[in-house]
Amino acid sequence: MSNYFKNFPITSYNFKDDPNARTLIVDIFRNVRADIKIDDAASYTLYNIQENERPDQISQMFYDTPEYYWTFFILNDHLWKGLAGWPMEYNQLMEYISEKYTKTFITSYLNSGQDGTDHLLISKFRIGETIIGNSTGNTAVISEIDTLMNRLEIVDATGNFSQDTIITGITSRDILVKSEKYDFSVEEQINAAHHYEDINGAEVPRVIFSKGETEIFEVTHREYEEKLNDEKQQIKVLKRGFIEDFARAYKKLINQ
Repeated sequence: MSNYFKNFPITSYNFKDDPNARTLIVDIFRNVRADIKIDDAASYTLYNIQENERPDQISQMFYDTPEYYWTFFILNDHLWKGLAGWPMEYNQLMEYISEKYTKTFITSYLNSGQDGTDHLLISKFRIGETIIGNSTGNTAVISEIDTLMNRLEIVDATGNFSQDTIITGITSRDILVKSEKYDFSVEEQINAAHHYEDINGAEVPRVIFSKGETEIFEVTHREYEEKLNDEKQQIKVLKRGFIEDFARAYKKLINQ
């Protein structure tokens, strides 16, 4: 971003205890918004960033030069943290999601049309205790209990509990049961629920969800991250007739 930082003033900074040992550096901590009517829709256009498209390429497309790429990071709030706010291409996004969501969950449900509270994890199990499946004999250790999402986070699993109908805590003797009323699922975090939404897209509490619910929808961690990434794709781009005035105004303000 060399062209961007050339607009910043030079300042002296003391990197050592010696008050005479000062070094001239670019004042990268200077941050302003240029006084231009960027909220006026007549001043900008909305653009959807394409797969693998870079800021300098978009600048070239709109202004016949790559030099105004830095304006996108000033005009769009979600880009104020730099390239961290730029949308990831598909493979990069999938790698990011896979590295971020590595846990395994056992989630307990109330079956659709049923009522009861025995599936709720409030006051059940203990962090650090071992659980065992009744059919497979598989074991795992509970690393976290998420009562809001009604699930156990497990580590050191010897197998998958999906074939078991009862999971028992060896220390607490608490159980999760698959029956006519209750069920549980074993899922990798990436495919497990991040949250739940109603038909209007509003987030709803997990505790009112039952399996087979038709008006409450599960949003997985993968879907959540994909939506966040999609929302980063649309940016404001100043129209060609405004870009030079904007650049001059910004340079003037950054050096005040």
